[in-house]
Amino acid sequence: MKRWRLYFLLSMLLCLTSCAAQQEAAGLLWIRNLNDLEGLEGLFDYGLCAVEDTLVLDTPAGPASVQPRMTDTPAVCTPQDEKTYRLLGGDGLYALDAQNAVYAVDLSAGSMAQRPVGRIAVSEDAAYLSKGVVNGARVIAMHLSSMGMSRAGSCVVYPLDGGEAMLAEENGVVDLCAYRDGKALLLCQKELSLELRILDPATGRQSVLATLEGTEGAGLAYESATDSIYLARSSGIWRVDRNGKAKQVGYLSWMQMPGSACAAVTSDGCYALYGRNNLLVYDLHAPEGNVAPLTVSCPQFEQYCQGTLTAYQLANPQLNVSLTSYETSSGDTFLQHYYADSAADIIGLENLELLDDMIGKGYCADLSGSSVIASLV
Repeated sequence: MKRWRLYFLLSMLLCLTSCAAQQEAAGLLWIRNLNDLEGLEGLFDYGLCAVEDTLVLDTPAGPASVQPRMTDTPAVCTPQDEKTYRLLGGDGLYALDAQNAVYAVDLSAGSMAQRPVGRIAVSEDAAYLSKGVVNGARVIAMHLSSMGMSRAGSCVVYPLDGGEAMLAEENGVVDLCAYRDGKALLLCQKELSLELRILDPATGRQSVLATLEGTEGAGLAYESATDSIYLARSSGIWRVDRNGKAKQVGYLSWMQMPGSACAAVTSDGCYALYGRNNLLVYDLHAPEGNVAPLTVSCPQFEQYCQGTLTAYQLANPQLNVSLTSYETSSGDTFLQHYYADSAADIIGLENLELLDDMIGKGYCADLSGSSVIASLV
């Protein structure tokens, strides 16, 4: 195993001081790795919904429910038949079977009870239906023709009476969720930005609510109690109000979430985000505050560093750890990176020959001999 020495920058002391005194608006409650739970090794694509104060996960073992303010361990609800279902969110909990029949779902008795509510006419040549929400008499669905990190697809509106479908958006849709007044929200990828749009499924008309710089985004969810929209970006959790004003309100454990990251909001204000086999749950109503994250910068493509930090975050969900990377090159290149990105609190060095120059310029100090740090490792 590669030997690592972590050198703490002087700015870390300021970061830890601010973290101790303040609290973020979207505070992380807990993280759960689903690989640790037998039968729940991952979700189906976009397989996360919310009903009242309960999260529902679409797992290989069947729907699994969890009340995030009570526990971090989902309980599987056994289907009453042998059919394969796909969970749909929206104004309730629904399921779609292989014949495109739609059912209202009740999990209150500990098993999955279904009541038929309609059928949608999906064409045989349609791309993969990855996500859907039910609003009134319609299903608003997202179809993806490609898989991977930069996935984007189309949005189609299906009447529940089996009538003709309407293509609302041909391409660029990376996520969608139910919205107020029977409408839906679309997160659409443009060349250099993301557009958050309001879709009227009755007419197909769209209006742009907000434009966000950059093309990374997923985990779209709406909280009706505060009329707020939430989504996950590489920098953290963002909130968009009804006027389109966006603000970062929380931090993520990873530099990037996969394009298929999905999210849901419970009625008691828990924002749940699933990605890379981990379920993260945030309290959206933690006290306001400007919390500075602890930023760790490691050599690019260094999987050991990333894996170690992820494991540490799982064990310490109350900490806000952000991971960045730099290219391993000459000392001059590294120092240019550091000067440009002075927000790093901890730097992992692959080339220890760079130390002398950094210590000489007063940017870091070798604390590997500290008895205080040794007692904490």
